[in-house]
Amino acid sequence: MKLIVPASSAFLLVLISNFPSWADGLVRDGHVYGNHTDLILTDEQKGALKKGQAKIRLTAEQKILLKHLPKGANVQEVSVLPKTSHTCTCELENVAVQVSPSKIEIADDLFGRDLAAEIKEEEKSRRELEDKELAKEHSSRGSKEFLLYEEASRLYYGNKTQLAIPKLEQALQINPRLNRAKRMLNEIWNNLGVDKEQKGNLKEAVTCLEKSLGYSTDSDSVLLARKNLARVRKKLGKS
Repeated sequence: MKLIVPASSAFLLVLISNFPSWADGLVRDGHVYGNHTDLILTDEQKGALKKGQAKIRLTAEQKILLKHLPKGANVQEVSVLPKTSHTCTCELENVAVQVSPSKIEIADDLFGRDLAAEIKEEEKSRRELEDKELAKEHSSRGSKEFLLYEEASRLYYGNKTQLAIPKLEQALQINPRLNRAKRMLNEIWNNLGVDKEQKGNLKEAVTCLEKSLGYSTDSDSVLLARKNLARVRKKLGKS
């Protein structure tokens, strides 16, 4: 079984790793977790929120109070969430929490955030990195380590995972910077760990996931391995 993580999910994991203060969510103890700015709601805004409206338009006076957040100079409206919300901030921009019937707290770090632009920039960076790695690997085609990687790849995708592992390990002994081999080992050990978890072999699952973490080459794979490892260790502690 091969685990496929959607690109959008992988990107969100990267955002979390880049902004660790967001990883615990937007709200804690009924207030914005982190820097925030208090705003008093107008009667019109309070009425809109009572009717279930998700966004409110900022008044000129409120914009003045937000001048210390220059990134949000052009923001005209904010999404308002209840103080009981449990949500990750990785998908949020221009958001506030209603802490009382007449007051909201603007999340300063998310005010003026352009999520679409961040996604575009992240995708650009990924493509540039992949192009550089591909260029390096093209220059090494025919080398012993690359031939071992290609052989391992054929074995892996031919459902002969256990035969692929030593080939990849040999390739990395020759060239420890062959990231494609690391990524494949990361995926192999992650999938083996998840498979053993599903079969109830929790100790073996932990061993596999620890190996997966050791072969992580980027923040996406690190976070995925840590998440899976934490889940299995928690189960193991309860068993």
